[in-house]
Amino acid sequence: LSACSIFTCARDGRVLAGANEDGDFPFTYARFAPTRGDRYGAVYFGYADMQGQAGLNVHGLFYDFAAIPEIAHPYGSAVVNCESLAVMRDVLHTCKNVSEVLALLERTGYPLPASQLLIADAHGDAAVVNAAGVMRKPAGQDYLITTNFDACDVATGNYDCLRYDIIDAALRAGGPISVAGFQRILADVHQEGGVATVYSTVCDLQSKKVYLNLDHRFTRTVALDLREELTHGDRVIALTDLVPEPSYAATERRHDHPQYFREQLTNVFASSGPAAGRAAYDSLRAAYPGRADELRESLLEVPFYLLARTRALTDGQPLFLYWHPELHACAPVWAARHEYLDTALALAEYLERSGVGSGADYLYEVRGYLHLVRGEPAEAEAYYRRALDAGAPDDAWRRRRLTAMLKAAGDG
Repeated sequence: LSACSIFTCARDGRVLAGANEDGDFPFTYARFAPTRGDRYGAVYFGYADMQGQAGLNVHGLFYDFAAIPEIAHPYGSAVVNCESLAVMRDVLHTCKNVSEVLALLERTGYPLPASQLLIADAHGDAAVVNAAGVMRKPAGQDYLITTNFDACDVATGNYDCLRYDIIDAALRAGGPISVAGFQRILADVHQEGGVATVYSTVCDLQSKKVYLNLDHRFTRTVALDLREELTHGDRVIALTDLVPEPSYAATERRHDHPQYFREQLTNVFASSGPAAGRAAYDSLRAAYPGRADELRESLLEVPFYLLARTRALTDGQPLFLYWHPELHACAPVWAARHEYLDTALALAEYLERSGVGSGADYLYEVRGYLHLVRGEPAEAEAYYRRALDAGAPDDAWRRRRLTAMLKAAGDG
């Protein structure tokens, strides 16, 4: 595995955390969630599925995930279940420091056997958590690192990761820490090629500021003051809108990606509404006459991704759980009223009028979900029935999912 490098250091009265997000999906987003009642405000960074790969809250609590080989023996009583996943999604909204996070996980267990979590707070405390347990900073050491192997192996030396060694050598050398110094380390361990560094962050956990770079381009930094950003309300923003003028190589990588059309269209529909979105679709069809089928498939996915953004903004949950056979029961029914849902419904109606072709069952299911979320159970039930009638009869999971949602619509 070779995805993500994360580290933190508390030295000379300053606490910083740095991270490279590495992957093969070049479309990245920030989600801002202001403080509400007893839920702390936070910013999350990640991909179009809105999972929240990394984040920082108003108390200076930071986290970021790295992929690791799956661990067979869970920490505590953890299994991948709805309760423990909900806890992970709420960490930044309910905890102020590392001790509170560890106390929470002691009660619930850590639910993600193929990932590793680095947490750090403004007081300089830090820990790495995975399904095998908790790893604290070694005695006398003021920094902590995770890459893509079980952190338990650091003490034994049973690992092989040059990125880890480069970070370790830089921090072990001593000297003051700084944003620029952390960026130099991130530049030294950035990746290119199929799995590339898509964004980098340095978080100052005391000032609650994030220094953001895209596509390992460390000469162009945007500073985000979390407290100021949260005054603008709930938002999902493409990182390319926060860090403009991407490099030629990064622009070409996005243009060549299979999801380029979907991401472009989703952003236009979200920011400017259905009319502008359809105009953008027509412009793309004119610009790419040989890719009409690909464009139509991309347009068909836009309503679901508008649903995903709505869910992230309203209750913080990633919508990918809807499609997961083991996790579908994790609160698939929720309620919201949002302009994104209005736009998604208008687009779904347009797609039906213009003929949905081979995507009919998918569109009917998404439209059923749209109506359910909007509090329109009768319409939801009708579309889930249509999806069942149009779907492949030999897809057992699909029919099980549609049947469960049809029951939910009827109960509503």
